[in-house]
Amino acid sequence: MENITCEGKTYKNAKEMWKVIRTMITELNIEQQKQKFLPYDMELKVGYKMDDINFNHTVVIENGSIKADEGIKECVDVIISVSSQTFHDMNVGKLNPMKALTSSLLEFEKGDINQILLAGNMPTMLYYRKACEVHGIA
Repeated sequence: MENITCEGKTYKNAKEMWKVIRTMITELNIEQQKQKFLPYDMELKVGYKMDDINFNHTVVIENGSIKADEGIKECVDVIISVSSQTFHDMNVGKLNPMKALTSSLLEFEKGDINQILLAGNMPTMLYYRKACEVHGIA
């Protein structure tokens, strides 16, 4: 098995990451209003734990929109433990999520297989990249 590692450190702290996440959610909701790609009846709550920068957040999809809150909410369907660098590298296309999973760079702490697959297909990558551009993050 190929050993994959994430080099470097994109985020110095949680505040930087939170700005990017908020921008990503804003951009995604603007596009959602135009294209309606999130089904109104879809509901998914995913918590992300990034211990390397002491940052946890929850992304919630419900009622045809998406939002993010700081912290892990009790009602989450899926919890993913991942470093901020692995999260970044997966979302900008530098790291294949399946390689990250098989190399133990991320861990699903909660969720059944259907919820995990749904979480893996959340439409956030493009909007994350745009948010990074807005904030000057490579």
